Amino acid sequence: VSRVFPLFFFLLAALVCITTMTRMVEEQRTQLGVLMAMGYGRGAILFKYFFYSGSASLLGCAIGFVGGSYIFPKILWHAYNIMYGFGIPIEFVLDGKLAAISVATYLLCALGATYLVCRGFLREVPAELIRPKAPKEGKRVLLERITFLWKRLGFLTKVSLRNVLRYKQRFFMMVLGIGGCTALLLAGFGIKDSIANVVDYQFEEITLYDAAVSFTEEMDAQTQQAFSRQAADVSAVVFLHDGSVTVEAGGGAKTVNLLVPQSSLEGMMDLHRGGEKLSMPGTGETLLNDALAEALGVSVGDTVTLRDSDMNTLTVTVSGIFDNYVSNYAIVSPETCREQWGSVPPVKTAFIRVADNSDAGVHAASARILNLENVSAVSVKLDTRQRVGTMMSVLDYVVWMVTVCAGALAFIVLYNLTNININERIREIATIKVLGFYPGETAAYVFRENNALTFLGMLVGLPLGKWLHAYVMSQIRIDTIAFDVRIAWQSVVFSMLLTAVFAVKYMPAENVDWALHALHHSRITPVLAVRDGNITPALLKRKFGTDARAVYPKLGTRLALSERGGGWPYALLMREGLMPYAEVVLGSKRLCLSARRGTVLAFLAATASTLLAFYLTFVGAYSVLTPLSLLVYLLLWSLSVLVDGMLSDRY
Repeated sequence: VSRVFPLFFFLLAALVCITTMTRMVEEQRTQLGVLMAMGYGRGAILFKYFFYSGSASLLGCAIGFVGGSYIFPKILWHAYNIMYGFGIPIEFVLDGKLAAISVATYLLCALGATYLVCRGFLREVPAELIRPKAPKEGKRVLLERITFLWKRLGFLTKVSLRNVLRYKQRFFMMVLGIGGCTALLLAGFGIKDSIANVVDYQFEEITLYDAAVSFTEEMDAQTQQAFSRQAADVSAVVFLHDGSVTVEAGGGAKTVNLLVPQSSLEGMMDLHRGGEKLSMPGTGETLLNDALAEALGVSVGDTVTLRDSDMNTLTVTVSGIFDNYVSNYAIVSPETCREQWGSVPPVKTAFIRVADNSDAGVHAASARILNLENVSAVSVKLDTRQRVGTMMSVLDYVVWMVTVCAGALAFIVLYNLTNININERIREIATIKVLGFYPGETAAYVFRENNALTFLGMLVGLPLGKWLHAYVMSQIRIDTIAFDVRIAWQSVVFSMLLTAVFAVKYMPAENVDWALHALHHSRITPVLAVRDGNITPALLKRKFGTDARAVYPKLGTRLALSERGGGWPYALLMREGLMPYAEVVLGSKRLCLSARRGTVLAFLAATASTLLAFYLTFVGAYSVLTPLSLLVYLLLWSLSVLVDGMLSDRY
């Protein structure tokens, strides 16, 4: 588990890094050409992109190293401390070698992708780079050869199919990214399904008795009848020997509970394998639970040896393997013990069922049975179920940690891939708008391909997630606990829905209506001087609440507007339309707000740092004032400023 999940996380993170740097360099090919034309050397240009990818990778690795070395171990320690009760604080051990390998590998992915992409562009002449890259020419796809099917497809469907199969790199990136994210989510939810219901499966489907009674002396036929008469609350009882033996097979050995019932366990334990009921073992046979059989590598028909504490052995054949999740059992008949040992082991246990099987009724009956003669202890199934449930609940910390991390990584991967896929097709989207596509048709044109790739990626991710879940569950080993490898259908649906939600990218409408709404929201009223037929008096009335009409002023009027007062211009005329004006105004306003927030955060960080350092020095907590803790503290404050700055251009 400690190898598989980090490997998946690393591969998906590397996919994000490689895809981002590749698209970034390709989108800035014009800037590369300009820099080369201005005389910048290849080394200087490479350093620019190396610095960007390297600094981002180093910052991410630093945050990940701190979180992976302190936060996750703390969660795991808390979970296992509840289970085993260590009673001692956790001691953090930093693995510098592992950190160096992780940082070096991630830097290799980021810098290597940057170098490979830049090297291809730097081989071209500046004049070629400055020109926009010609789109890839279309080709006939395999589906076109199936004429009876191809003729029945619509025009836009044919275009989408050609685009999906034309850009093979985008196709594989999307399918692999979405498939990997679906697999991680499905594995995380599957682990939850396999662990969460183990207690219910055991104590509702398999263990049917209400309590186990232990006796101080061996129970013969006479004392068994006396107990049955005295225990008026008991509706059914099975006497048996419950001891400990070592099962040996194929060079392996396992200590298990040996059950030798005096009669059938029908009604006390439901012995089944899947939907198949199992009968009690005959002479020279035994029943083993599935986890024990898997650990020893035995199957039905194999021979195993049971050895007790006195080194007495039973050589028996496995007649059946039954489902069981809590504890390991080997069940043999009294005739088998009598044949090979010469006698039946002492019977000092009884499984009972009471007439009133409510919680209060079972506990009341157990209290009365405990006062009977020769009874030493009564173990109530409800109490055992509660103890096991408490022990299993601590694993929820681990499951949710894996699920949250998988979901966060899935969101980052899918948002990044979808965002890049749409941004690199801006010219294509503009072209189909010019051709007269309506907004709904334009959105359908783009998202039809994304939806198809998302669905295909999910189909790839489901079997991969099932395999990953099965492998992870096979590696989770807890003594006396076996997990059922199953994935609920709700988890499959939820994983697919989350993947679909993460794959959706919201695209604001880049039109006059959006620009006017944004300006009105920022309380900015522009002077409209346009010949655009989309700007009508009704639109202005709806957006600004005043009667207005769009005019195109004469040259003298425009000069007078731009020079009024001899100071700041009264109006700004934009031949490119209203959208660039709205972007400039709102972007400038947001940049100012971001700078103000950064100043306030820096002041708060300095003030809090001074007060915290004074307090820690005053109380003598010098062990806390380490360089690493100060570095983490400063990085956390810097992270808020960086996030705020990166989001300042999001409208």
